[in-house]
Amino acid sequence: MNATAEKMTVDQLFRLAQRLSPTEQARLVVRLAANVESVLEQAAPNKQQVMRPPLRGLLVDLGNAPSAEEIDAVQKEMWGSFAEG
Repeated sequence: MNATAEKMTVDQLFRLAQRLSPTEQARLVVRLAANVESVLEQAAPNKQQVMRPPLRGLLVDLGNAPSAEEIDAVQKEMWGSFAEG
């Protein structure tokens, strides 16, 4: 790669890419995507090293969950007057 190519702007590269046939443009996109994917994989931390807090106890500050009986009672209360309307 010569020094001129290293200093090209994105707009200049885009104009050059537009001169390619659609097939060649597709090949260029595939090559660029593979390159970007490789760079991102190398830059990303190892997934096993990422520590996340456990989900158990995440909502403990909200108190106990309502029981099935409490839910049924509230539903009956809410929908009780609906049929009368």
